[in-house]
Amino acid sequence: MDKSNYSEKFNLLQVALKKAIDSINDALIVVDGKENILYLNQPAKELFNIESNNFVGKNINELLPEYKNCLNVDYTDSEFKKDIIITRNGHKKIFNMTVRDIPSDLTDDINKIAARLIILHNVTKEKRAEEEIKNLSLKDRLTGLYNRVFFEEEVRRLDSKNKLPLSFIIGDINGLKTINDTFGSKEGNRLLIKVAEILKKCCREEDVIARWGGDEFAVLLPETSNKDVEEILNRIRIEFFKTRNHKVPINISFGSSTKKNIKQDMESIIREAEDRMYSRKLLERQSISSSIISSLERTLQEKSQETEEHTFRMRELALKLGNILELSEDKLNELSLLASLHDIGKIAISNDILMKKGKLTKKEWEMMKKHTEVGYNICNSSPQLAIIADAVLSHHEWWDGSGYPQGLKGEEIPLTARIISIADAYEVMTHDRAYKKAISKSEAINELKRCSGTQFDPNLIEIFINIVENNLNSTD
Repeated sequence: MDKSNYSEKFNLLQVALKKAIDSINDALIVVDGKENILYLNQPAKELFNIESNNFVGKNINELLPEYKNCLNVDYTDSEFKKDIIITRNGHKKIFNMTVRDIPSDLTDDINKIAARLIILHNVTKEKRAEEEIKNLSLKDRLTGLYNRVFFEEEVRRLDSKNKLPLSFIIGDINGLKTINDTFGSKEGNRLLIKVAEILKKCCREEDVIARWGGDEFAVLLPETSNKDVEEILNRIRIEFFKTRNHKVPINISFGSSTKKNIKQDMESIIREAEDRMYSRKLLERQSISSSIISSLERTLQEKSQETEEHTFRMRELALKLGNILELSEDKLNELSLLASLHDIGKIAISNDILMKKGKLTKKEWEMMKKHTEVGYNICNSSPQLAIIADAVLSHHEWWDGSGYPQGLKGEEIPLTARIISIADAYEVMTHDRAYKKAISKSEAINELKRCSGTQFDPNLIEIFINIVENNLNSTD
């Protein structure tokens, strides 16, 4: 064979091989037996942002320190694979590094190598996808906290002598169902996320925080005494207190318990914490109720025409009528609550309808009428408000049966709803609204008389008119 022709073909083959090696996606580096760089393909140059000539002849560890660390620990055969992290320009990428020995043909010593081939395959996307799937299986998607399954695994893992005292905290959000029904699940989710943020802020790195259930959170605290737990809970309560003026303030009841002896059963520790939490809820019931009601009142006032003064005046009139009727203390309390929240369903009505100055269209009026049913659902979702749910639903029913939403008639309408409808009508008539000007008190009394027996209970109207006329006389 012509040597020049052979040489030409060999050179072409070299060029073809180089192009083929450069065209693959993986970074490829060849080192000699002393680990000095012989060759880098194009992806390798791009990965390390170098020209091959700058590093050929230099030791691989100058270019890739991770190589030496892996080799010292893992390299025991002619080939191995390991995932490594390479940081370049502030960006971390994960590579699967494969190292293969190329044995020497010049010796019988099988342990002597001519070169090593290092292949770096970018697996960043795959690893991140795996991590995301793993996180989804371990964490609550909404809050980013651990889920209950993982938390229970951590309880078993940390339930050991060297982790004592091992403390457990459980907290339950008060009124979450009412919040969801009143403000929508979006607001409820925002509250859950905020709670998670505060717990992460106030707990330590070694503590395990989880969403225990729909409205419950749990914290596992290794090597933590009762005193330490109280300090952590105080930090959490201070952060929650800062939300008191928010649209929906955070209100949570907590219970805690501590395992001090390895012989104690962790399940009994958890039950003890839960019992303490429920006891705390009972003790705080009045405060919880006041917090929920205040939040609803504030929202209603912001959303509609209901002012504190309007509510106060209407409550005063309704209670005067209730006292004359010799209603029980419980019924008077219902009247007081109903005066504040009878129109709570209006928070679901758009401002365009609530604040419209002109007459509502038929479609708008139908939407407005839905507020009684919305209010009923809101009240029924809360144990503190369930007692007024029927009256909230019925406060636009008419004595003659022509009201809404159920067309109730006469004494089918709850007494408290009949009282509130009269007090509300009088208050609305005698004070300015966006859609109307106030009329005089005498004109309002005449309107009540005109609607007696149709819209209003005639017996209650007679008593109510005596109340407001006496008020008028007393101010003359």
